[in-house]
Amino acid sequence: MERIETFEIANPHIEINNVSGKVELKTHDAASVIVTVETITANSRDLVEATEIAARGNSIEIIVPNSFGFRNRKVLVSVTTPVSTTVNISTVSADIESTGAIEEIVVKTVSGDIRLDTILNVMELKTTSGDVAVTHSPASSTVTCVSGDVRLNGCSGQTYIKTVSGDCLTHLISGGELNIKSVSGDVTVLVDPEMEIDVTAQSVSGKLTSDIDLNAAGPASQKAVLNMQLKTVSGDVRIRRSAMAE
Repeated sequence: MERIETFEIANPHIEINNVSGKVELKTHDAASVIVTVETITANSRDLVEATEIAARGNSIEIIVPNSFGFRNRKVLVSVTTPVSTTVNISTVSADIESTGAIEEIVVKTVSGDIRLDTILNVMELKTTSGDVAVTHSPASSTVTCVSGDVRLNGCSGQTYIKTVSGDCLTHLISGGELNIKSVSGDVTVLVDPEMEIDVTAQSVSGKLTSDIDLNAAGPASQKAVLNMQLKTVSGDVRIRRSAMAE
């Protein structure tokens, strides 16, 4: 079963709540938002029918009813929207995926994986055990994760990452600030070869390896500087002069 609703809104704010299943975001050039809600499992027809889709001003709210007490009931929420969209997503186990560029996004999930394409301005992601992967990170990024792995590419501006046991891989492309705190996860930072950096790195019992002399004086040139603060308890810290690994 499938429901489709279209709204003529140029700069929308979208709120999505889907407990289990999947949330997909796509962008297009039109000044409209297309919302599709469909069953993933055959026993989820009533959830699709009962999903609230409401527009108020430039805001659109999509709420899939809770399916607690019913196993394996999953719904796909797919939204095609303009690039200028801001999005707030809340899930329990539903995965989140985006294609194309989106202005701002906030995601809170328990075990859902987060895979995003391009975020232009602000990104705030919070997950317990889901993995996080972002192809093009924005100028302001905050990621909080307990046991999932974090992989951010194209970081610039201010990036803050906090994990407990998940591993973290980041690729920096311009000056700004990077702050990573981890308990037992490994931290790997890839820095473009031409970038000026200033590093403070600490690991209590893990290994610290770097392609850059961490004891050298800070950069004296007038180029944009990347300030890194990396801290872990038992995880390893690696700093590399290279592009993002495929």
